[in-house]
Amino acid sequence: LIGLGARTLMVPGNLPIGCSVIYLTIYETIDKTQYDQFGCLKWLNEFGEYYNHKLQSELDKLRVFHPRANIIYADYYNAALPLYRDPTKFGNSTFSTPVVI
Repeated sequence: LIGLGARTLMVPGNLPIGCSVIYLTIYETIDKTQYDQFGCLKWLNEFGEYYNHKLQSELDKLRVFHPRANIIYADYYNAALPLYRDPTKFGNSTFSTPVVI
């Protein structure tokens, strides 16, 4: 895109996928140690954090090669995490992270 003339790019990071209903359903387990205190799958969120770290490192490299481009990293992970951890704080009384029993 930069080669085609783009000067500002926003690159989104990964969401906390360990809190996503689809992944919680696919990877559901009776092993309570796999979940954090909010009911999210720890290993998936750790993967999301790892991916986002690597993505930011690569964006840093791109910024060196394209100093005239404004390459913005959008931190979706940390922006969305509070919504999963305390949905009622944000006015959502119908959505909540599943509780592991």
